[in-house]
Amino acid sequence: MQSKGYTPYSHTGYCIESVLFSDISILKRYLCSLVPNINERDLSEHIDALITELSKSAKDTDSPINKEIEINFKGQKKNRPEFETLQFIDVVRSWSENGEFKPELVMSKPLIQKFVTDLEKRIDVSLILRNSNAADEVASKLLNQYFDFIQTLDDLFPSFRYLMEQLEVLSKNQTGSTQQNII
Repeated sequence: MQSKGYTPYSHTGYCIESVLFSDISILKRYLCSLVPNINERDLSEHIDALITELSKSAKDTDSPINKEIEINFKGQKKNRPEFETLQFIDVVRSWSENGEFKPELVMSKPLIQKFVTDLEKRIDVSLILRNSNAADEVASKLLNQYFDFIQTLDDLFPSFRYLMEQLEVLSKNQTGSTQQNII
């Protein structure tokens, strides 16, 4: 892209919606805002449990989730010559940094949909209004409602913040103080 005069901009995650899983503390605050009548500690524990389950399933080569991710990887590999020498085991290893699972690197739209519906079953409340449980709709509505949630720089995921800095919407020296509204 750069050789053609374009400046590439990026986010950290599997898809743009997966950035919502790049900072679990922001994710928890956001999800709590969607269901204000729920005990925050209970919701936090459910989120932690689902992320732990995802981590175990994603890394377990016998799990359906791991197999689904591998199939998706192989499909993408066919169309991306830069992935020619990349092996799936290398991708699995990249999902952890210093022993910490990085869900944003795994969360495809179907996995986001599974996370949302599993969380809704646990708390017995719908997080977002939608017409269906289709993966594209659930993931996009979750992301769109997140944009409405943002009130200060503290609500902004670091990957989105970096993207805004690249686009010069935010200056690089702006702090995350809660006094600074970005709307």
